Amino acid sequence: MDVLRSLFDEDQAERIRTIPLGNTLQPDTMVWQGDKSGEYMAKSGYICRITEEAHLLGNENTILTEQMKNYYAAIWGLKRITNTFLPTLKLRLEALCPLCGEDDESTAHVFRDCNVAKQVLQRLKVRIAPTHENTEWKLWLIETFNFNNTEQRTCLAVSFRPIWHNRNIFYHEGIRQSINDIVSFIKAFINEIKMLDNILESKHKIQEAHWEPPIENQVKVNFDTSFRQPNKKAVSGIIVRNNRGFVMGSCTYPIRNVRDPTTAEAYACLHGVIFAEDLGFEDVIIKGDSLKIVKKLQKKEKKMTDLLSEDS
Repeated sequence: MDVLRSLFDEDQAERIRTIPLGNTLQPDTMVWQGDKSGEYMAKSGYICRITEEAHLLGNENTILTEQMKNYYAAIWGLKRITNTFLPTLKLRLEALCPLCGEDDESTAHVFRDCNVAKQVLQRLKVRIAPTHENTEWKLWLIETFNFNNTEQRTCLAVSFRPIWHNRNIFYHEGIRQSINDIVSFIKAFINEIKMLDNILESKHKIQEAHWEPPIENQVKVNFDTSFRQPNKKAVSGIIVRNNRGFVMGSCTYPIRNVRDPTTAEAYACLHGVIFAEDLGFEDVIIKGDSLKIVKKLQKKEKKMTDLLSEDS
């Protein structure tokens, strides 16, 4: 009990003392109380934070609570940027801002009140929420986030690190960046993020294309060709799979004296049909990536020999 009292106050020590002890030894485990699953996730952390702050504000301030929810939702939407680009601050106590020398250095001053921050945000067309004498930095940030659209919120979030970096290199090295340099860096970074998102989105769309199995007692024949224009030669590749994805057969066929890729695709399709028939399958789906061949095959009156004669 003396050890508990030396580490905790009287109330906490008494609560710890009344915790019942288990009959068997159990290994210690990390448990997150903010979610029923017991496992911490960033989203559950946001929810817990909103709940705590709403409790501190009291039930009477529902408008501000709603603003906080919108703010954290906006931060969550910008998690790619906020996870990697928000700075870690180490401010000097009771010291003037090294950039403007007009006020004590604080989080609110560095990112909101300093003339450098004001000019950067103005050039980025970020709409600034009105401030009052006693407006806290966090409440101002919440109002400003809710005051802007997604593009402006992105500019605001990205601006924090360059503004802080400009303060640091001036304080430590005496180098002062121009407002134009800071704004140009922010815009370039945002454009880079957008380009990366577009690349990832296009890759995701490509990955979404997947092989769809046929129904039971059916097989699917996929065919494709590699065509060489100079020597008028092509090679067709064929694979046959059942509804469980098992390969029932595969082969390649050389094709000579073929004039264009479409004709080569037609021959590959024909070879696929013949190959599936030779394997003894009767219910067959044929699939290729030549839109012209597919459309012609979908016409009931068309035969494969007609299609080849048209392309020859």
